[in-house]
Amino acid sequence: GNDVRLAGQYHVKAGNASTYDLDLVIGQLQLKSVEGLSMNNISNASGYLSGNIKFNGSLQNPNINGKLNFNKTAMTVTYLNSYFTIDQESIVVDNKGLSFDTFTIKDSAGNAIVIDGMAASSNFRNYNFDLRVTANDFRAINTTKRQNSLFYGAVYIDSEMQITGTETRPSVDGSLTILDKTDFTF
Repeated sequence: GNDVRLAGQYHVKAGNASTYDLDLVIGQLQLKSVEGLSMNNISNASGYLSGNIKFNGSLQNPNINGKLNFNKTAMTVTYLNSYFTIDQESIVVDNKGLSFDTFTIKDSAGNAIVIDGMAASSNFRNYNFDLRVTANDFRAINTTKRQNSLFYGAVYIDSEMQITGTETRPSVDGSLTILDKTDFTF
């Protein structure tokens, strides 16, 4: 089952000086529970998320500090029809944004795509990226014509990419190689 708790205090003060001290404890959040919220973007979800994120300060000066852990998680990304696993990986969430330290996603054959770096943000709406994405023999797409007549087949990649810029103007530099075993129609 799921075990998610938010505890703490919110102190209402005059003059927009209210403060809060909240603790989000995710003992277990089954990824299957999130599947419905994804609007059919993921299926076959398994494993769970855990973590602890603390929120405190004021609306004018908020603080956030914590970590979201992926425990034996797996899912099929519906549009790509690819099954991915994420196990024993974490995303650090703090006042700087989201930090990835060799965050590894594996395809169904166990080949990895690895994300390192930072999605910096002071408000969690606008981001400045400094990410490195590397992959070796990673199967990114595995659709059939019946599932998607616009594009279908299997796409295998190697990559060495640097992603910088913002969420509205990202910049991607590096190499992306489509491997010979790819069989893809579009």
